[in-house]
Amino acid sequence: MESGRALPGAIHASLTLDRVGVGDDGRRFTLVARNSAGLVESAEATLSVVAQGGQVVLAVDGVFGLAVSEEDVYWTDGRSVKAASMDCSGSIQALYQIGPGWENTDEVVLGGGNVIWTDTVTGAVRRVLSSGGAAETLAAGLGPSELYVIAVGGGQLYWPHSLAGIQTVPLAGGVVRTLAGSHGPGSYDTAGGIAVDGQYVYWTDMVDHSVKRIPLDGGQVTVLASNQEYPGWIVADGRSVFWANVRTLTPGAPVGEVMRVSRDGGTPTILVSQPTEVRGIAVDATHAYWTGWAVDVGAAGSDSVSRAPLDGSGPAEVLASGLHSLYSHIAVNSRFVVWVDSRGVMRLVK
Repeated sequence: MESGRALPGAIHASLTLDRVGVGDDGRRFTLVARNSAGLVESAEATLSVVAQGGQVVLAVDGVFGLAVSEEDVYWTDGRSVKAASMDCSGSIQALYQIGPGWENTDEVVLGGGNVIWTDTVTGAVRRVLSSGGAAETLAAGLGPSELYVIAVGGGQLYWPHSLAGIQTVPLAGGVVRTLAGSHGPGSYDTAGGIAVDGQYVYWTDMVDHSVKRIPLDGGQVTVLASNQEYPGWIVADGRSVFWANVRTLTPGAPVGEVMRVSRDGGTPTILVSQPTEVRGIAVDATHAYWTGWAVDVGAAGSDSVSRAPLDGSGPAEVLASGLHSLYSHIAVNSRFVVWVDSRGVMRLVK
């Protein structure tokens, strides 16, 4: 960090951190500490590109959803939609700030020059230009506690709805259509993830423990994988589908898996198996990236970010370890891996 006003040097060794206050821009913050005499002292500081192992803190914030472009990173914090430059230039921008009343900002994706997010309190999907401006509502009245996962493809936005099924709406706005009906309350509500490529919509069904697909415009639902104990986050690269799965081989000892299957069907294969849960997954042209979450609270600091070749030609490689509070938020572009942990929004050169 770059210090603004330093604490008096004579008492550095006896300071006890009391609290940290983060400024509205997500980078400016105040450290408040007490010295051995109980007196309160404070210092202002600005977050900069300082972290461990090449990791860079892009923003100190609580994050519900994460998306990246080549130049910028976007996230939601429950009350707003924010953006920052990947190279840490400039300040953090609030693209949308919710007003009074019941509303929140949850999952976020990019599409058609817009930042699109879900509101799981009112059951709505909204958008704003990536450069900022007035927010617009794409869909509303979808019900509370829906819209935990969304995906963009072919000029459409897709999401699983617990009662209606897989639904879609044009990115330009329009009528919400249902592509695949629900097979009972709770089915799509517990969809661990949804993904889109140029031909199909894919999702994980945590009720019948499967991975499914349907053509972008609707049609027959095809089961690509079954007998998946806890299928979660899912991504597609136009050739294959990758998803997170958790198997409980013995009580209290889950095994996390990165699974792969051709989008045309076939036998699923285990790309990676590890002793921590696999939560979020992202892919580029050569690798799959994922977050590993230590289930055991006593293993705090055992979370990690890893990658492995898409074709299974090499072993998994740990990119960052010793992390805390690492969940499903991970994204990649041509230069960086971006994720969220207890420090905030993090970046690492591939």
